[in-house]
Amino acid sequence: MNGQRSVVLARLRPEYAPPDRPPEVHAYRVDHVMWMAPCGDTVNPDEVEIVKPFTGTPCPRCWMLAALATDVPLVSRAELETTPPSPELPAVSPADVVVESSDAMLLYAPSWRERVVHYAHPKAPTQKYGRSGTVVAGLCGEIGWGPHTRPPVDWPMCSECVQIVSVGIS
Repeated sequence: MNGQRSVVLARLRPEYAPPDRPPEVHAYRVDHVMWMAPCGDTVNPDEVEIVKPFTGTPCPRCWMLAALATDVPLVSRAELETTPPSPELPAVSPADVVVESSDAMLLYAPSWRERVVHYAHPKAPTQKYGRSGTVVAGLCGEIGWGPHTRPPVDWPMCSECVQIVSVGIS
C-alpha cells in the first residue's frame, strides 16, 4: 500500500446484512485483518461487497464524517460570492500540466470548499446535485463540481491529483 491508506466503499453481503433494512454503504479504511469505517463500523473483508461510487444507501454517519473530515476552514456565502484572493501556495497551473488518458483529455472538477481543482477522468460517474449542479469524483477521490473542460482561473491544482497523473492513470 506504499504508506497510503486505501479506502473502499462497501456494504455487507446479503447473508450478513440485517433482515429489517437494506445494507448501508460505508467508507472502510482497508486493513489486512479488519476494515474500519469513520462511523466506527468494523467488518471482516469476507463479509462485504465492494460497490461503485453513488451506489446503494450511504451510512449517514460515514457521509457526514467524510464531509467534515477536512481541516480546511468553512467559508461563508459572502466569501464564495467574492473573488478569491490569489493563492499563497506554490501551485502547478492547470495550463502547465497537459495529460491525456488513453481515451481523451482529463477534465477538471473544482472544489469550492478547498478552492483547488481536481482532475477528473472523462468516464468517471457523475451525480446530479441540487437543481442544476453535477458532482464528480476527482482522481484523488475528493468530490468536485463538473466535470468541466476548463478550470477556474488562478486556482491551484490538487497536489494529489497531479501526483496521480504523473505516475499514470488507466
